[in-house]
Amino acid sequence: ELETLASKGLVEFDITLGEALSSALTNRLDLVNARMQVEDKARKLEIQQRDFLPDLDVAYRASSLQGGSADVSQSLSVDLDLPFDWTEKRNDFRVAQITLEREVRALARDEDEVKRDVRDLWRKLERNRSVYNNRLLSVKLSTRTVEQTSLSLKQGKALTRDLLDAEDGLTDARNAATLALVDFTINRMRFWNAIERFEVDPKGMWYERTEEPVATP
Repeated sequence: ELETLASKGLVEFDITLGEALSSALTNRLDLVNARMQVEDKARKLEIQQRDFLPDLDVAYRASSLQGGSADVSQSLSVDLDLPFDWTEKRNDFRVAQITLEREVRALARDEDEVKRDVRDLWRKLERNRSVYNNRLLSVKLSTRTVEQTSLSLKQGKALTRDLLDAEDGLTDARNAATLALVDFTINRMRFWNAIERFEVDPKGMWYERTEEPVATP
């Protein structure tokens, strides 16, 4: 698995930071649910506003008279109910208003938190890239040190211990590069998850939509 990971190296993103922020705000399921909550509370507030209006009922009745007469009895009634007692309606409206305002503030906080998380992960990935490239350079330098020390040993200009130390240094450099690549991969997965583009197939394996390896020095 580490060899497969190393063969891919750093993966270039097919998305900018601005696009990532837009994707997160649009597609994050928690934000979608929060917006639905706001819409639901807004509808309830609208219903409470309508309760302040007077009720007007109009009824029309028509019936034939007995005896087969062609005459028709008709009646029209109008019932107007004016809401003189506003206390209960005003309290219900205020509760609905406060609830909506609370949901709107919560949504704004959630959106700010999501944007902050996406930006933090983006910065971490940039740092991971820099660290990984620097550690790859250390691997190359350590490899040259091993080669030069091996040559010096053959020429009698170095000790076996010098070669062992150089080989230990190369091993340490390779391990450090591997750790940097693992850190990048983990943060990449977190990034895709943060913008709702982390996908899992039916077998439970994660995958990315686009994976283009970046040339490394």
